Amino acid sequence: MGMLGRVAQQGKVVTNYHSGGTLKKIDGLLEPYMQKGEREQFKQRLARLGEEAAKQLHPHFPALTSIGLDVALGKELHPWILEVNFRPDPYIFRKVGEYQVFRNIMKFKRSKRK
Repeated sequence: MGMLGRVAQQGKVVTNYHSGGTLKKIDGLLEPYMQKGEREQFKQRLARLGEEAAKQLHPHFPALTSIGLDVALGKELHPWILEVNFRPDPYIFRKVGEYQVFRNIMKFKRSKRK
């Protein structure tokens, strides 16, 4: 439903927002490395990665309704899944101005409670 990037503080490797990492919109983060068309394809690739992870997890966790992937990008921009969060924080999307993504996530979460 949404993607964000995180960048570690200078001299650190931890990108976690609560440990001093900076949230970035995904397009701004990828812009220095690829053109707009390439970025769109790359974001689709990341979305498919998330969908595939959800498909693999669903048989083991059938009640799971949402996941958040923490993905690192290597030098060649190869995505590496670091962890899967079963309760991703939707509020971080508001912190970077992705209000519609936040609203969509919250609407989806409310629909799953019924």
